[in-house]
Amino acid sequence: MKRLSPVLLLLGACVKIPSALMLEPTQTATSAPIVPTDEATTLAAMLNGDPLARRVRLPTVASFESVAWGAPYAAAATAIAEAERSASPDLLLRLEADWNGTAAVALARGVAAGRIEEAFSRDRAAREVALMLGPLAPAVTGASTDDATTLDWLGPVAQRRDRALMLSADRVLAGWLSGPSVPAGPVIAALDGQLYDGLRERPLARALVARSAPPQPSPAALEALERATNLALQRSAADRDREQAAWAKARDAASAEVGGVDPVKAWLDRAFDAALTQGGDPTATGAALVADAARRWDASCHDIACLGLDRVGTLARGDAWGAEPGHFGDVWVVIALNDALKTMDVAQQSVLYPIALPNLIDAVVGSGGAPLPVDLLERRKPDEATWLAIGRSLGEPGATDWPGARHAIGQHLARIARAAAAEAPEGDRRTQLTSIADRAAP
Repeated sequence: MKRLSPVLLLLGACVKIPSALMLEPTQTATSAPIVPTDEATTLAAMLNGDPLARRVRLPTVASFESVAWGAPYAAAATAIAEAERSASPDLLLRLEADWNGTAAVALARGVAAGRIEEAFSRDRAAREVALMLGPLAPAVTGASTDDATTLDWLGPVAQRRDRALMLSADRVLAGWLSGPSVPAGPVIAALDGQLYDGLRERPLARALVARSAPPQPSPAALEALERATNLALQRSAADRDREQAAWAKARDAASAEVGGVDPVKAWLDRAFDAALTQGGDPTATGAALVADAARRWDASCHDIACLGLDRVGTLARGDAWGAEPGHFGDVWVVIALNDALKTMDVAQQSVLYPIALPNLIDAVVGSGGAPLPVDLLERRKPDEATWLAIGRSLGEPGATDWPGARHAIGQHLARIARAAAAEAPEGDRRTQLTSIADRAAP
């Protein structure tokens, strides 16, 4: 339960929102048609100066047929146009899933970011906002919940709009980092505008800009990420008294090494900062992406962006940048799901349930489960529909109580933990991953 306290602190924190996140008509609109040439030039024209792609200009689908790189853009143009007509977030979610690792991810999230701003101008738009903030499915038909409570996990009502805008902006930035084939140049150029001074300071914007520098391979980022990951894994795997005592000893020694602060946070910060000095090295970019998502999950980032429904899914994208960031990202996925499972063991029978549930949703869906219904976020306490939805998300449709849902989560956790263990070197990391797997599905 100690892992919940940083989140509780964040829920009371104030957010200073960069002016660039306010959806204003800052660019001069143009009706000139876009004719695809090279990918970078075409993407720059589509963005029209907005790195968050909130008002993206779409060439015709047919115009992409003659270019080798056009398939994800044609899919984006089709899905976004259909989503505009139907107001359905499902189309944007499917676009992300089908074209992961391409610019289509950021384009879909950019449209969602624009919709979030618009949604806050209408009454009772909480469900629409939540659907745009993470991989969620529409509400279960006939569910008797109050959609005014869908965004309670974002904290006080007066701060939800700003927090949602910040989270949606970070999601777009993560989309531009969903794979090394996504052109960074047009987005970096758009970020250079004076309007986006505040946005450029966001961690993932800094990681994106770093891609423009020449690659400078260095072991520092991966070494720091390994230190943080090993410590967090030991903490997560420590269930028995002997293991918890060993973890406390390791934590204290590591804390002394980094100046008496939280050692996991310190090593994640070092990993991120070191990765930025390596320029456009793909492994370094992956290390930065994983380190930042891990900070968000560990509630050791620097602002309200520690919240979110996309942290674990971002961790899982490390593999797009190389085997090493992929492995460390996979280990963090195991940590996240294991932590969320153990927290829910207690929270499902307490008033902490509404706080624990978003973390469990993030961990289940981000680790490979199917999107969960948005109205689960509206339940102040769990019911049969809650556990049934979670079981179905993981391919076990018969769960109607916590033991049944826990079994489904445990089986899923065991599978991904064993897969991560198979990629780990001989030693403590493999042992701890195997231990998590064995305990999750004895």
